[in-house]
Amino acid sequence: MGVRYCCFIAISNLARTPDPLSFHYSLLAKKCSTVAVVAPSSYPQLAEGMLSEAAYEFEPSSREMFCYDDGNNPWFYNYCRKLTVLISPGKPLQGRRTPAEWFKAVAALVEDEEKYPETGGRGPFWELFRYGMTGATFGPVACAKLVADFDAWEEAVKSVGEDKFYEYHMELRRCFAHAGESGMVVFPFRWNFWMDELPPYGEPVLGLDQEGEQLI
Repeated sequence: MGVRYCCFIAISNLARTPDPLSFHYSLLAKKCSTVAVVAPSSYPQLAEGMLSEAAYEFEPSSREMFCYDDGNNPWFYNYCRKLTVLISPGKPLQGRRTPAEWFKAVAALVEDEEKYPETGGRGPFWELFRYGMTGATFGPVACAKLVADFDAWEEAVKSVGEDKFYEYHMELRRCFAHAGESGMVVFPFRWNFWMDELPPYGEPVLGLDQEGEQLI
């Protein structure tokens, strides 16, 4: 199999519509103008600011793609691991894991109820580590929170002295900032079909039935 490229997609200026929903992978099509909101049942707050199971329409010009990557070996893995080393130095990530288990383990590295009591123990970038490549919807509230995290950790990332690490950090920042007050960010599930649990996205979600069909 040749190299498959993947990316995060950010859409601004969304408006709710009663029209039927299109699948997330259709976001890659130039003519796509409708998107579903898909929230993980384990953390529906991820889509806050959007209505779960609702459809939204947008002008294709408001959709931008960020962080093109090798779909067979996404650099996003490296970015997440490097960032957790800065945030939680000394916490090891050991053992072999499936992709879905790996993202859960990485998110756990920044969990600390004493250090982050205002968020229930979820530290910087927790949402990105936990759900970044699951196909779930990042609503405007989560996007704004992550933009603040990118800004707060920019100097620390820059101080590492690795150009690709810093450039990737800043491109992700632009991605989540693009969503604005009425948009979303999503990593289309068609790119991560290798996630190992069913239904799609690696875990149960709101907005899909058990066969992975979008609910209207």
